Amino acid sequence: MRSGIHRYGIPIAVRRRGFAAIRAARDLGPQGRMLPDFLLIGGQRCGSTSLHRYLSRHPAVGMAFRKEVSFFDANWTRGERWYRAHFPSALSRQLTQRRSGGAFMAGEATPYYVFHPAVPARVRQLLPDVRLIVLLREPVARAWSGWQLQRELGTEPLTFEEAITAEPRRLEGEERRLLDDPAYRSRAHRHYSYVARGMYAEQLDRWLQLFSRDQLLVLESSDLFLRPAQTMTRVHDFLGLDDEPSESFPVAQNAISRSRIPPAAAERLRERFREPNERLFSMLGQRWAWNDA
Repeated sequence: MRSGIHRYGIPIAVRRRGFAAIRAARDLGPQGRMLPDFLLIGGQRCGSTSLHRYLSRHPAVGMAFRKEVSFFDANWTRGERWYRAHFPSALSRQLTQRRSGGAFMAGEATPYYVFHPAVPARVRQLLPDVRLIVLLREPVARAWSGWQLQRELGTEPLTFEEAITAEPRRLEGEERRLLDDPAYRSRAHRHYSYVARGMYAEQLDRWLQLFSRDQLLVLESSDLFLRPAQTMTRVHDFLGLDDEPSESFPVAQNAISRSRIPPAAAERLRERFREPNERLFSMLGQRWAWNDA
């Protein structure tokens, strides 16, 4: 809970008037709630949990009541009213703006959005002016971390080398099914896409076909991990928010146990990602050290 704002999206002062006010806020219809001004769309295992928590601390930001609402991927058929119910009230925006004289923005974070092929068009349909934030991690490390997560969750029976070999077969036809059927959910696409999720240029191209470049902020994960204050200044500037200095930026807030990637698999993936990385650097007009090893 942020200072001054109750988790149902109303000021603490209203909360203190009694439980009747709380029940009224909880039961506020979707028409009285905001839609997000920004989305943290990915990627998975790239630091989105840390960035979500940093944003949640800003007094002029109202994040969705839970991380990973997954509206534009798994819950699209539930409709706009269902989505609005996850956000602060329009009243909270008005009162915060009146008190501070600045902006108040709503947002949510679902890392699967950047990878799901149907999501960009759905976001464009409902939120054409939204701001989009993407965190990208060196793709070999991201693939290894993604596999470790699935092993820890008990959803991946294969070794890492077996999984990346089996990935094309596992994902065959899944993008087409996701595009053709709004209610379709793909376990393989969501959980076994270790290499495909690292093809960042392909994913960003889908978004840039529908949104202008100035609506998209692309960050490199190591910048967030190593220089969190400077990175958050960039995020705040992108969103048009006053910078909020902080002495505490705990990182790796969704970390898992670590072991080393098998060297042969690492080398295989470095070669696999080399050309896609170059396409990404060309697209963004900047280079990272991913291909330097």
